[in-house]
Amino acid sequence: MPLLEHDEYSHNTPGFETPLLSSPGPEETSSPPSLSSAITPRVQRAILNYSLLALLDITFIALQPLILSTPVDSDGLGLSPATIGLVLGSFGLLDGIIEMTCFPWMCRKLGTRRLYSVAIGSFSGAIAAFPIMNWFARRQGYSLMVWVVMGIQLAIMILDGMAFGE
Repeated sequence: MPLLEHDEYSHNTPGFETPLLSSPGPEETSSPPSLSSAITPRVQRAILNYSLLALLDITFIALQPLILSTPVDSDGLGLSPATIGLVLGSFGLLDGIIEMTCFPWMCRKLGTRRLYSVAIGSFSGAIAAFPIMNWFARRQGYSLMVWVVMGIQLAIMILDGMAFGE
């Protein structure tokens, strides 16, 4: 005698009559949708927007340590590895705290589309800060203005991180 022969639990037990395990009927034999049918104009815009955002972000993140470590006479800032580590570590800590506390408010205040647009536009300011910092370093050495411009640049990058929806 089988253990579950027509008792009250046997109708909940998966078997070959379960729709997921049954063979497809004649009306269900069509092929799955193609990838091109899934890539609607809305999906294309999302892919392009995030591709642009990733390209700009990776460009900045690759340039930043190079420019911070390059000598001043070669258009960099000539900072020591310890100083660069302190700057980037401090930025990472502040970035996490500020995004965690301010992102929901900024997203409600600006909306996701406007926040994204502002962040994309502000990359130009973050990248333009490199030659400005070098200009101050050439004229005044490591004056307060170099650090002020770097602070503004890092504040812009915190905003840019919010475009990812982090």
